[in-house]
Amino acid sequence: ISDIHISEIYKLGTFSHLKIFVENILPIISPRFVFVTGDVVDSSPNNFVQSHQKEREWKAYNTLVTQSEYFKRHNESSWFDLRGNHDSYNTPNFDHEANLFRNYSFTKTSSFHINYMTDYGSYTFNSIDATPRHGPSRPYNLFGTVDREKMDKLANVYDFAKTNNHKHIFSFCHYPSNTINVATTSDNRSWNELSKHISLFLSGHLHDLKFNFSLYAQHRNFIELELKDMKLHATYRIIAVDHDVISFSDNVLPISTIPFKNPDEYTLEELLNQPKFNVSVKPLVLITNPQDTQITLSDNHYPKLDPKKLTHVRTLIFSESPVKSISLYIDGKKVSTVDSISNQNSSFKLIGNNDKNSDDYLPLYAMEWAGNESYNDGKTHIMIIKATDSNDLIGENKIHFNFDHRQEHFRIGIFPRNALRFYLPALVC
Repeated sequence: ISDIHISEIYKLGTFSHLKIFVENILPIISPRFVFVTGDVVDSSPNNFVQSHQKEREWKAYNTLVTQSEYFKRHNESSWFDLRGNHDSYNTPNFDHEANLFRNYSFTKTSSFHINYMTDYGSYTFNSIDATPRHGPSRPYNLFGTVDREKMDKLANVYDFAKTNNHKHIFSFCHYPSNTINVATTSDNRSWNELSKHISLFLSGHLHDLKFNFSLYAQHRNFIELELKDMKLHATYRIIAVDHDVISFSDNVLPISTIPFKNPDEYTLEELLNQPKFNVSVKPLVLITNPQDTQITLSDNHYPKLDPKKLTHVRTLIFSESPVKSISLYIDGKKVSTVDSISNQNSSFKLIGNNDKNSDDYLPLYAMEWAGNESYNDGKTHIMIIKATDSNDLIGENKIHFNFDHRQEHFRIGIFPRNALRFYLPALVC
């Protein structure tokens, strides 16, 4: 998630959106990690003169997360946050007492670096703190900066991952890559050289550029996904890695009116103590195989698996209520034959664990298919999976796929898929 902008002033969205995400959505997904890419708080001035860090905003964030069901099960090893420009307003330096991120965040340091090792491979998750070393007041830290010292640390992270054959590197930064002034390393390596090791660069900051845009970019070396804010757009992202194939979906909180209007008389503390929101969450579907053509990585990245040898459609289905049926459509035609999960001949079988109270919870379903025989024709095909729960709520996910590892443009407009490719500091200056 990104750009929550918890505020003691503004009454639209912000903290209530985070509360719904933490209390209603996270227990259903139960992800291995949660990453918050900055602007946790808003820090807007009460007198409209000077921005500053507000302890009430930071306390509300910390208390909501630590009291949550998800955090009690997973603790600090699963929740990572990093600073955005609003989180560093009027902080003379990181170690200064004005920097409340040190006290109330869960990372507490300027950046994090996770070496995640599993039986099937190792992965790197790291953050890049591009906030200025001296955090000025608004609007003077619109652009980020990564100096030589930070670049050297970043190079060490990427070199370690490469040396140890990590399969993917996921880099998080509040600022999109085209809004950062980047130095070279001490051995004169540039960002372009370092970034060839990255699979995904995940950012926030630009919200939706005021036009309800999703901002994604396919750079030469990596894919960048900017995320709409939690503040007003109530948006969160799910990312999965299945056989080293990356999938993602951007989702919106299940509330009737976005942004949610907080009662004017409620303080942050009163909102915090309100009961859990009564919302109905439809099944959250994420197809993990085959891979969506818009997020196919270049050949120097995993996966190395030949897509022609893949024999199953695989999908994650996170559901508040039991899943009743799953349907598969390709190019508008229904492919699954028996949709009812309770039927022993059901097309989709649960191959994971759908017990949300289990430590190995993974609601993964699979259906055998002869995709290579039927769809290996040089064309791109459209796949839709629909899941219906016991309350007849329906969730779905749609992807485009092919069998020749051919990347296609993001299915968004020309401007949104190119907006992250222009170096903004140069254009402004």
